[in-house]
Amino acid sequence: MNSVDLIGYLRKVDGEFRLVEVSLPTFNDEGKNTALVYMKYWTDGNKNYFLSLPKDSLVGIHGHLDVNEKFGTIVIVEQVYCIKK
Repeated sequence: MNSVDLIGYLRKVDGEFRLVEVSLPTFNDEGKNTALVYMKYWTDGNKNYFLSLPKDSLVGIHGHLDVNEKFGTIVIVEQVYCIKK
């Protein structure tokens, strides 16, 4: 299993998914050093702690990589820690 630990800012909610803006180690071809990653909480449904946190909250996330038909590579969130609301 591919485990990941990320720190990022919560962005918009899209059904059971949430966009999270994370920092990249270097600048990409577009000159940006951030990326938007779709994430889903490990339990099904759209009423959970991860989706209920306010937009722009800074969070720490532990999870694993998965694949979704619509979004491609996503992160399944196993643990989320709110650092700053």
